[in-house]
Amino acid sequence: NARKHSHASHVVVTLEYGAGDLTLRVDDDGHGNGNGAERVRSVDGGFGITSMRERARLLGGELSVAARPGGGTSLVSVIPYAAPSARASGNAVVTPPPALPAPARRPTRVVIADDHMLVRQGLRRLLEATGQIVIVGEATDGEDALEIVEREQPDILLLDIQMPRLGGLGVLERLQAVHIPTRVIVMTTFAQDETVFQAVRLGARGYLLKDASAAELRQAIDTVAGGGTLLTPVAAGLLADRLHRPDHLTAREREVLALVAEGLRNKEIAARLGSSEKTVQFHIANMFGKLGAQSRTEAVRIARERGLLTP
Repeated sequence: NARKHSHASHVVVTLEYGAGDLTLRVDDDGHGNGNGAERVRSVDGGFGITSMRERARLLGGELSVAARPGGGTSLVSVIPYAAPSARASGNAVVTPPPALPAPARRPTRVVIADDHMLVRQGLRRLLEATGQIVIVGEATDGEDALEIVEREQPDILLLDIQMPRLGGLGVLERLQAVHIPTRVIVMTTFAQDETVFQAVRLGARGYLLKDASAAELRQAIDTVAGGGTLLTPVAAGLLADRLHRPDHLTAREREVLALVAEGLRNKEIAARLGSSEKTVQFHIANMFGKLGAQSRTEAVRIARERGLLTP
């Protein structure tokens, strides 16, 4: 209606859930205002504000309309959760439908994977204090994390990148293969463009630094558990920068390139870097694309010509 009748270019609709009532607020920058608006019959045969106010009254609430400073209109309606049992309207008695109770929210089930005990204990206390999050397991390394996730099928896995036996990126890679519905939020001390890119490529739905506030962590869990994605601004900036510079070799790709120049095979490179052979293949494919090379020999030649390899 704001767009149709007031020709507004911007409309902000807000719902506020109070202890005993629900508040709807609509603010627009159109040419209308609240002065006498309820007396104007709309073009489609309704009475606009008048009928809206009557519907609010039948639910035991109220509606007000006022001109906004600088132009536009603000509409505010406050409706109690418990509607009146009966309300007279002319000669009829209108009985509103009973208010439906809000569905009970199922607690979000979370597994924490971090090799530092103090970090795990701190996260557990912080998250369980919300009353809406249940910690169903703790892992000290990537292998333990995979076992717990496969057994518990949690909603969220809080995953550290640097862990013994199997790191966070290895966990993400393995999770992709088994198709477990658990959503992963990476938590790490430092944000590096290659780590962010790899984590997102391997399916991470959240990326937070360990200095995130309690509110930021809870928001990330709620967002990711609800199907969304949340990256810390630093991580999002690194990812955007990486995507906008397709010819830029990352630090890891330079490492792989140097080992390729030494004549090492993929398996040997993986052992040297402590990663999987599949990850090395991914780096080499990216490197070929960025350099415009068709072979390892050509990639090394182009890299030397561009000064990307030190003698």
